[in-house]
Amino acid sequence: MPSRSLWGLTPRQSIEMECARRGPAGVVAGCVELLSRRDADDALVFAIGGPAARAVLGGGQQYWLRVWSARALLYAWDEMARQAVLDALADEAWRVREMAAK
Repeated sequence: MPSRSLWGLTPRQSIEMECARRGPAGVVAGCVELLSRRDADDALVFAIGGPAARAVLGGGQQYWLRVWSARALLYAWDEMARQAVLDALADEAWRVREMAAK
């Protein structure tokens, strides 16, 4: 059974909903920004991170933004993300490297 967030959506469902809202290219572009340690809007962070996004946006462990971005790219992909994912394979956070490898 897929894991579900407190909102009752799987990560895939949440990403698919965000793609329907802003378009797949917008989701991918935002994920590339986050994976590259740049900013993206809070709505995207909540879409890819679920309820845990509140803690991270409040100053929590920022590597989660990169983990969630890499995970989102499993469900919304475009070749424009290739280099950011390849670069993430060398991230200092093992969770980021693990998700990028998927």
